[in-house]
Amino acid sequence: MNEPKIIKMQPAPHIPWSIEDDSCLCVGSGEELIEIRLADRQTDSVTVIDICRCPGKGLMEGACGAYVMSVEIPPTRYKEEVVEDFDGSTVMNVTPEPLDVASVVLRLWSINDTDATEMELF
Repeated sequence: MNEPKIIKMQPAPHIPWSIEDDSCLCVGSGEELIEIRLADRQTDSVTVIDICRCPGKGLMEGACGAYVMSVEIPPTRYKEEVVEDFDGSTVMNVTPEPLDVASVVLRLWSINDTDATEMELF
């Protein structure tokens, strides 16, 4: 399986994460688990998802506290193919290509010592 590109913005410890079922990014653990279906979030432009630890709320998508991870999903790529139409004319058939997880970028920030004792670290 392809792995995303990792950029460590700060030194370890970092939030635990994994890729499940080809393109589901799981961030955190236990009750603070966030699942992001990367292929479902892919659009025709770059998609950036920030994950922060928000005071009193835990892990959340969006900028609301201390950054733990930023996810960059590349734009959808398309395959163009000339095909013959039912009447014999040719048309351009454009279909989206599946997301290549290796083209996703994860930026990791440090989590504090209190966070580190509560979860398995990456």
